[in-house]
Amino acid sequence: MHRDGAGGRQRVKNDLVLTFPMVDPAVAGILASSLALLAIGHLLGGPKGHLPQSVGWIFMAGFWGVETVAVELLEKGSPSNAIFTGMAALFALYLSYYAFLAWSLGRESRPLRFMALMAVVASIIYYPVEWSNQLAGPLVYFVAVQTAWALSALGYTVTVGGIHVSSTGEVFVPIEGTSVSIILACTAIQAVAIFGGAILATRADRRLKAKALLASILPIHILNIIRNVGIIVLVTDHGMPFDVAHSGIGKIFSLIVLIAILYYVFDLLPGLYDDIIGVLTLGEGLRKDSPRSGPAPIDGPASPDGTANDGRPDHDDRRPSGSSPRGSPERRYDR
Repeated sequence: MHRDGAGGRQRVKNDLVLTFPMVDPAVAGILASSLALLAIGHLLGGPKGHLPQSVGWIFMAGFWGVETVAVELLEKGSPSNAIFTGMAALFALYLSYYAFLAWSLGRESRPLRFMALMAVVASIIYYPVEWSNQLAGPLVYFVAVQTAWALSALGYTVTVGGIHVSSTGEVFVPIEGTSVSIILACTAIQAVAIFGGAILATRADRRLKAKALLASILPIHILNIIRNVGIIVLVTDHGMPFDVAHSGIGKIFSLIVLIAILYYVFDLLPGLYDDIIGVLTLGEGLRKDSPRSGPAPIDGPASPDGTANDGRPDHDDRRPSGSSPRGSPERRYDR
């Protein structure tokens, strides 16, 4: 979302521009290499899969480094977004280190497998839309129409302009009757990609995954429309500076909404919570002095009393040979 005429954006004469923006082949190549290595590592499985994942996360850190400097700072001039992309680069290096450590120790880490698959799925959802006007244009227009409909229901006289492309290649749709246009960031596609990637990557029954997708993506979309309407009302009726309404109130609202939705998804998919906590505590899960003997999958950190993160003892000498901890066949990934 942006104010019309800001940031050097210019409308084009054609209402529908179906062209691909210039995407730096080097940047796209870095991301593609990263995703390929992460996917290969996931498919290989076991400790050996963590080595390509480690290299893949290094490529991902490089990609996010370029996004931080070239895109967020130089092109968009957004220090706040640059902070988040910079943190993403550091987080990728964190994952690379622990993936290499898991490989060197001959240990399989389920949280690392989860993160690799999540990154691949989320990127496949998001970047084709981000880099293609042919996909971004209809999505932005769809959200603009629903935003205008909600404003009309509140008594505002607004119409939806056509699909335009700015001088920087960014797709936008003006809400006529206001000074605001809808852009790709106003569609909540980033949140949808992250939630979709996380839900599809975790271990759970397919029916629960489908329920979690519906319970997250639909509320994200509806509440995003409410957010768009709120920003337009604050700017149009109350004279609030756009940056305050959008970057301040709007982002705080989005954060609260996403935390609430995530809490509900955790209730539906407890395994997702375990995966995320496992990612944040990889140092504990990969301790060299772990009581486990030999290479074994790592569910997460061990607690001081020698139990794993799901409360089961690391060793149970009473368990019959060949049986699983729960007396059922060995657990497998349900992707």
